[in-house]
Amino acid sequence: MAGSLVEAASDTTRNANNLLIAAGATDKSWVHRVREQLDAVCGHDAERLPDWSDWDRLPVIQTVIKEALRWRPNNLETGFPHALSEDCEFEGYLLEKGTVVTINAWHIATSPEEYEDPLAFKPERFDNEHLWDTLQGNWGFGAGCGIWRPRLPVGRRVCVGWNVAARNMFIVFARVLYCFDFEEDPVHLHSDSY
Repeated sequence: MAGSLVEAASDTTRNANNLLIAAGATDKSWVHRVREQLDAVCGHDAERLPDWSDWDRLPVIQTVIKEALRWRPNNLETGFPHALSEDCEFEGYLLEKGTVVTINAWHIATSPEEYEDPLAFKPERFDNEHLWDTLQGNWGFGAGCGIWRPRLPVGRRVCVGWNVAARNMFIVFARVLYCFDFEEDPVHLHSDSY
């Protein structure tokens, strides 16, 4: 059981870290905005690394976490199936108790009907009244919360480790963005050699 817990958290968090680096290498504009806040909190000359006590002082990192979860969903493209515990009507369709439902997280995350310029990495889209609600505005931890799209059937499960993962992403994202620059590799930029 302990191995399952470590594997579940480490794999998805590692994927989110990789996505952060890819986003930082392809678009520097948002990285500069994040660095301004990091510099204001931790010093312009790398005076200290961001730490847990900076959580409330670095809201921009929260926007980056939420955008990383939205930009390229790192859970299954079609989400995790759930069985309805009661009958549910959705957009005129009756879904009976026991029906297995799932979502297409990838389609939702990249749909212009849901997000303006959905393929761009824009953390500022989450700088709103739901900033500190990590589950609001993305499907990164599953569809069980039912708060982002209240018209969807409400499940009772999201990733049980979402809070640990969000804290882990906070410290990694803040430190990586504070300490490193990212560049696309021009040799492999348009290559099929991966």
